[in-house]
Amino acid sequence: MGDDVRRDKHNPPTMKGKIHGSPDNDEPGHLEFCPICGQTFDKRNLVEVLHHHLPEHEPFATDR
Repeated sequence: MGDDVRRDKHNPPTMKGKIHGSPDNDEPGHLEFCPICGQTFDKRNLVEVLHHHLPEHEPFATDR
């Protein structure tokens, strides 16, 4: 038979990763001002982006 690889759910294999790109603390770089409603929105949030691309819209209701 070949190599028997057993999976241990209590001790999963570890993986080392690298951070790509700039750190996520560049908050002003992710915000955009909407000229239609005057609200600043987060470009990382697809719901907000799509809302602000509507031709006529009110400011998006957020909990911020």
